[in-house]
Amino acid sequence: MNHYANTEFPISDEIAAIYERQLAAFGAPGSSFDGAARLALAAEVRNARVEAGIQETANSAPGEPVRNLPEAARHIARQLAVDPASVERADCEQALAKGLTDAQYVEVVGLVSRLTNIDIVARGVDIPTRPLPPTVDGPPSGERSAAAIEEGAWVATVPAGDAGGADAKTLYGDAMMPFIIRALSLVPTETHDHVELEQAQYLPLHRFAEFDYQHHAGLTRPQVEVIAGRVSALNDCFY
Repeated sequence: MNHYANTEFPISDEIAAIYERQLAAFGAPGSSFDGAARLALAAEVRNARVEAGIQETANSAPGEPVRNLPEAARHIARQLAVDPASVERADCEQALAKGLTDAQYVEVVGLVSRLTNIDIVARGVDIPTRPLPPTVDGPPSGERSAAAIEEGAWVATVPAGDAGGADAKTLYGDAMMPFIIRALSLVPTETHDHVELEQAQYLPLHRFAEFDYQHHAGLTRPQVEVIAGRVSALNDCFY
């Protein structure tokens, strides 16, 4: 069901289906956090945005505090939710010093960014945020790419091309992907979900260099890039 079909600015069935799948996955075990902890993080994100006046409703009903949710994870999630431009390498290093693992940090960044994406789109088309899903029981997967190395980013990443081996082939195909795509690759599932959103909302990655390619019926490629650049500037992004 496309919950965005009858809005003033309808969202495509493809994007709506991705939103529904990814929203449901917030309640399932991730690489480092179980479903209950991931939902607690999602609730923190929404509550922080409501408290900051940048989101109308949280539409989440968090239960008892999750005892195994590190305070460092809660803190960085709230910072990312309301003021991502303020997050610097020192914040990442402080979170790691307080006991958060690098894989946990990556999972928090991925969860916060994707939930914020979904909620901002809902706000943009003037519908309530979608309810958070029920918890799916099970342990975290422990997923972590063995191909990830230090490349100058805040955490280890999987290099593109031959240096990244099979993991790079699975994540990026044959393209030489920039850090904006490789940033979460320490945890391949987070990269997969990021790329899934990016390819639907922006354009297929293998067509990035085709400057006359038009992925959206209502926008030319130059128009898409102008919007992307303007939004990035407004959010103090290094895009």
